[in-house]
Amino acid sequence: MNHINITGKFMVSFDVTSLFKKIPLLETIDIICQHSDILPLPVPKLKRLSHICTKDVQFQFNDIIQTNQRCSDRKSVRSCPSRYFHG
Repeated sequence: MNHINITGKFMVSFDVTSLFKKIPLLETIDIICQHSDILPLPVPKLKRLSHICTKDVQFQFNDIIQTNQRCSDRKSVRSCPSRYFHG
């Protein structure tokens, strides 16, 4: 690999499992909002933006658009039964 020129290049992982970690989503958002004093954003807006960015997320993998829908408020997306993933 010493002969490969990587100047000005970077690597990105698009592994689907790295997109959605196994954490309780709403609990994590609440914890982040408890420490929102470091951000110049009101807590309700921070919470709303966090929900938008993490719930009902769509992504493309192998030319198929996947819809990632939450299955409960206390479960992470990764722990949802497979029927909640549509493609």
